[in-house]
Amino acid sequence: MMQIVSVYCRRGLKVTTAMVDNQFNPLRDTIGDVDLNVTAAAEHAPEIERCIRLIKERVRVQKCRLPFSSLPARIVIGLVSFCVFWINAFPHKSSVSQSLSPRTIITGRKLVYTKHCRAEFGDYAQVYQDTTPHNSTDLARAVSTIVLGPTGNAQGTYKFYNLDTGWQIVTNQFTILPMPQEVIHRLHAIAAAQQMPADIIFTDAEGNIINDVGDDIAPPPTEDHRSVASVDPADGLYMGIHPAGDMIGDHFTKPLQGALFRKFRAIIMNIDECVTDVDLAWERDLVPTMPQECVGDIAHVSVTRLKVDHGTIYCVA
Repeated sequence: MMQIVSVYCRRGLKVTTAMVDNQFNPLRDTIGDVDLNVTAAAEHAPEIERCIRLIKERVRVQKCRLPFSSLPARIVIGLVSFCVFWINAFPHKSSVSQSLSPRTIITGRKLVYTKHCRAEFGDYAQVYQDTTPHNSTDLARAVSTIVLGPTGNAQGTYKFYNLDTGWQIVTNQFTILPMPQEVIHRLHAIAAAQQMPADIIFTDAEGNIINDVGDDIAPPPTEDHRSVASVDPADGLYMGIHPAGDMIGDHFTKPLQGALFRKFRAIIMNIDECVTDVDLAWERDLVPTMPQECVGDIAHVSVTRLKVDHGTIYCVA
C-alpha cells in the first residue's frame, strides 16, 4: 500500500482516500494521512469490482489463445501482471485524460512500439545467457524460456520464464522462435507437478473461489471444476468457464462437424440429438417450393414441412 502511495507522491499527487475491503483494516495506522474507507462484509465498491472483473476477462482471453492446457503458477502470476500492464497502457474513457494512459500519468513514461511490443505473452524465446569465462564452450549460450511480457523500462527489457529452473529471467537480448511440441509437454509437466488446474480460477487469500460480482464467496467446485456449469452470479453459485464443448456460440462462428455439430444443432432447433441428417431432409415431393431465382408472384408458396422423428416443425417459406 505504501509503495503505491509513494508512486503517486513522486508525481505530485496526494492520495487522500483509499477504497478497500476489511482485509486492509490493519494498515489503518501505518499509512499516514491516507483515509482508509473500509467496506463492510456485505457492501461493495462498484468501481473497484468492475476493474477487477475487467482484469479477469483479459486474463481468460489471454489464456485461451495460448497453446497450453494448463500453466505453472509463476506463469499465471506473470499473466495477470501482463494484463494489468497493458490495461494501464491505454487511455480510459472515464480517465482524466483522453490522450494519456493511466501509466503515463502516474509514471511519466511512454511506451515505444519497437521496444515494448517485440514479443507476445506466451511466445517461445531463446534468451542470451552471459557465461563466465566468455570463451567457454561447455556452457550453453542460450536458454529456453516463455515470454512473460515487458518490464516497462526505457530499455525495453522483457521478463521470461526459464523452462529449466522455473525462475524468472529479466533481459533484453532474446530471439523469438516457433513453439516446439517439446516445450508444450515440458510446461504441462511442470503444471501437473504443481497440481495447477486447466482453467484460471480466482480465489481470495484463503483459497476460496470468488465469482465475478464482488466479494461473495462461492462454494468450492467439484473434483473436475471444468464440468461445473456457469450460472447467474446473483444466485451466489460458482461461476465457471464453459469448456469448448459447451460454448454454443461456436455453432455460429466456427465450421463445426460431427458430434459437436449435432449437439449444438439439437439445442438450437429443440430436437433430439439422435435425429439424423436424413430425417431432417426437406420433403420436396410433398410441398411445392419456389425456384431459387424467379420474378413471379410468390404468394402461392405454401408452408414447407420439416419432418423429424418425434414431431413436425413448420416454417413459412
